[in-house]
Parts: sequence; C-alpha cells; structure tokens
Amino acid sequence: MCDLMLLTSISAGAEHTCGIREDGQVVCWGADYYAQASDVPVGAFVGVAAGVGHSCAIQGNGQVVCWGDNGDDQTNVPADTFSAVTVGGFSCGIRSVDSRVRCWGDDSYSQVSTAPPGAFASIDAGTSHACGVRGNGQIVCWGDNNSGQTTAPADAFNSVSAGKVHSCGIRSANNAVVCWGNAGQLMGSPMGAFDSVSAGDGHTCAIRSSDSAVICWGRDNDGQVSDAPSGAFDSVTAGRDHSCAIRSSDGQTLCWGIDAEGEISGVPANASFS
Repeated sequence: MCDLMLLTSISAGAEHTCGIREDGQVVCWGADYYAQASDVPVGAFVGVAAGVGHSCAIQGNGQVVCWGDNGDDQTNVPADTFSAVTVGGFSCGIRSVDSRVRCWGDDSYSQVSTAPPGAFASIDAGTSHACGVRGNGQIVCWGDNNSGQTTAPADAFNSVSAGKVHSCGIRSANNAVVCWGNAGQLMGSPMGAFDSVSAGDGHTCAIRSSDSAVICWGRDNDGQVSDAPSGAFDSVTAGRDHSCAIRSSDGQTLCWGIDAEGEISGVPANASFS
C-alpha cells in the first residue's frame, strides 16, 4: 500500500475543489476551464479557497497567490499581507496589519467597493456577496441583496458562510444554524447544535456537534444532499452542486454530488470519494 498524503483542509468552489496537503502543497481537481485546478502555485501554504473560476492560497508570511479566471481582476492580489483569504465570484482577505477587509475582482453589486470598515475575525465570499464576523460576534454582509442574503440577523455568531443567494451562520448562544436569503435554500434547515456550516449554491452542509455527522439540506438534483456520507467528520465544504468533507477516523477526503467536471472522480490519490 502506498503512503497517503492526506489533506488538512479543503475548499469547494463552483465546479472544482482545492485542498492543502500535510506538506503545505496545494492540490486541486474538477473543472479546469481557466486552469483553476491545474495552475496551482508551488510552495507551502497554510490555507486555500476555491471560487467560481479561480482560487487563492495564503502562505505563512501572509502573502496571497491567486490563479484561474482573471476576467475581472479577481486574481490580481493587492500589495498587502493577509491573515485569511476567501474566494467566491470575487476575492477578499483580512489584512494582517489591522484585520480590515480588502476585496478585489468583480464589483457588479459593489461587493468590492463597499467592503465595510473596521476589524473582522473572519469573512466568507459568496458568488456576489460576502459576510464577515466582527470580534463581538456581529455579522456584517455586503454586495448583492436581491434575495435578502446580506440581511443578517442581529444575533452574535461564531462563524458565517456566504453562498450564492443565501448565507448561514452558527449562533453563539446555542450553536444553532441560522440561514437567511432565498427561501428555497432555507427549507430543511436542521435543529440542534453544530460546529460549522458551509453554504453552497443551492444547498448547505454542516457538522453536527453531538456526533460530528455531516448534515446537508436544500437542492438535491445531483445527490449533493442525499448522498452525504455517514460517519464522523472534522470539516465540510459545499460547492455549486457537490460537497467534500474530511473524515475524522482516517483523515480521508470524501466528496459527493455532481461529477460532470471530475468533482468526485477527480479526487486525488491521497483522498477517497463516496
């Protein structure tokens, strides 16, 4: 049996997924129209984010490298260092020096130019909107609000995830999943406590606190909800019509849902698929 190089983190984009190997190398698979899966940078990275047609990764020194579709300058990283990076239809990062948000790329809904002032603990970029969590747990969202996806509730949250036309967060008071935006994406939101949540295009997945199970809901035309694997998982990420998760027992990456562009069958040899 060959030695496995497991993935320590994963991020599902529209039709491709990227992960960080144990040695810090970035690996990607799936759609490659813009070389978003093949033109991965060389070197060691501490985080990666996959978007609609491009990806970005961050090094330990705060330098961000992006590749893939650059039709709206979404891979033209500004001269700055960042503590985190997130990618959707555009790109955003949290600046190292002051924890402020800086975005670049498509600005069709002012999702770049209206990035809010002040410090943020975390952010997540969707297709054309983004949301961030401040130090006090307040969520602030900006950009496209045609479906109410930036109208965040006035609660305190541990984390937030921005999808296409909806957003979800983990409420601090009880670790419940709370979602807002397009009504179709909110149907079936589960009860109980959860450790993390990831909003995709039309579906959402979360890790349940009690047993670390993956729970998914929403659009299920390609099994992105009903084919979620059983067992305990450390993390989950939802893309357009596929999702991936890292299994707790052996660190393997499992993916499910559509496989039109190798989202499932293209998972590298260091991972498995359901």
